[in-house]
Amino acid sequence: MGAAATPRRPITGDAFLDAATDLFASQGYGATSVDQIALRAGSTKPTFYARFASKEDLYARAVEREALLLTRHLFAAYDRAEREGLREGVALGMRAAFEFAQLRPGGTALLFEPDTSAPSGEVSERAVRQVVERVARIMRPILAENGEGDLAGAELLAALMVSLSNAGIRHARRNGIRDLDAVGAAVASFAVEGVTGLDRALFAAIRERPRRRNPTNRADPPRSRRAASRDTS
Repeated sequence: MGAAATPRRPITGDAFLDAATDLFASQGYGATSVDQIALRAGSTKPTFYARFASKEDLYARAVEREALLLTRHLFAAYDRAEREGLREGVALGMRAAFEFAQLRPGGTALLFEPDTSAPSGEVSERAVRQVVERVARIMRPILAENGEGDLAGAELLAALMVSLSNAGIRHARRNGIRDLDAVGAAVASFAVEGVTGLDRALFAAIRERPRRRNPTNRADPPRSRRAASRDTS
């Protein structure tokens, strides 16, 4: 009797997500087919459609997974950063983004490198907003000389820091620089000198302007109504 065949391990949803992330990142959403994803995952097209409604559904779920992994990784680093001094904390927080890019290059590309062929979505934008808000909470007491100060200046500084790390990662990827640790260390050094040397009063003085309301909730002005009537005539 011949040896019993080794049973194949079932293909999980993660196998499709891993395959799709790599392919979307390397060749783009539009150029990637369901057949290619199934082949890379070691599965078949019918099995794919048993787990996902469409390629667009798979793309959305892949982006959601990478956004969740990113925020978890960064927030864990930010928790550690808050226990350090300013210089060490800023360096630790900045380098965390490069660590994630090194660990998950495909996920980083999916989140931060534009793909005009991909479906529009707000998942990556929402992840960036969450990161900015988290960094702003760290920066707020540092900027405020008396009390907590306004959050608007801290959010501006946080947005600049997040943009800086993203720019460094994109530069490294586009120019084939594989040593992201070295790039991260250089960018973190730049950020540390910037944060420790900035005029904190300028950021602390920034105030968010309250949004104006329309108390009367009046209808469109006559000119707009005339334009609307021409459009429908």
